[in-house]
Amino acid sequence: MTSPDPFEPIAAVARPWLHMMPQDDGPRPDGEAVMPLSQVVASATLAEAIERHRRGRFGVDACARASASVWSKSLFSAVLPAQMLAALAGGAPDPDPPLLVVDGLPKATLALPPAGLDGPPALEALAAWTADTLGHLAIAALARQSGLATRLFWSNAATMMAFLCEKWDDVPAVAGRSVALRNALFACEPLRGQISYVPTPVPAYPTMRRRRLCCLRDRVGQRLCTGCPKIADDERDAVLAAVAAGLPLPAPTAPSKRPTG
Repeated sequence: MTSPDPFEPIAAVARPWLHMMPQDDGPRPDGEAVMPLSQVVASATLAEAIERHRRGRFGVDACARASASVWSKSLFSAVLPAQMLAALAGGAPDPDPPLLVVDGLPKATLALPPAGLDGPPALEALAAWTADTLGHLAIAALARQSGLATRLFWSNAATMMAFLCEKWDDVPAVAGRSVALRNALFACEPLRGQISYVPTPVPAYPTMRRRRLCCLRDRVGQRLCTGCPKIADDERDAVLAAVAAGLPLPAPTAPSKRPTG
């Protein structure tokens, strides 16, 4: 009987967004492509992908800017887990990670998880990749294509970063590493101040992550998330209580007037 892999709980946090490397160069299924991040955010590719997502998911009359923001959250979910896991384990992030793209929507990074912890967290390497590749390449391209401010995309990226760090906080073997990772990422502009934590009266969720900026999902017919700065505290608490109890979510109410900038 083989003993459990001590690294598995660490890798499991990122595994939903990791995709096994293809074993051959044969054709991919219809609608599926593998391309490096730099190609995903190239002007023509990015424009087609965002428009395809808008029409296919939200309809031809949907807000283009809001759809671009929602699309970017899929990009950050696809690319950040593998990069942050590599840095957490002591390795360097991939400078131009290959992504699995399905019907124009990024789904995962093509990568295997590290075999284990290999030295201290690669904080400087991750910070450099975040500034150069994520910021100067991907977020700059998203802002040009959508007309939205870069700070909104940084808020979207920050939310995924904070989520991953929170999950690693719960893994004793790397809890200290995840704190160091979070501190290194959020100490620098433009990530500083993008995420805060507020108390709630719901026992299952004593604190809740809050974004600085709304991702605009309400403009394409989606309800505000529990971390949105526009959601009223009582609605947020009602949603959290329903989730904790396994009950249907309450009907959404009007957004709060709380400042979001």
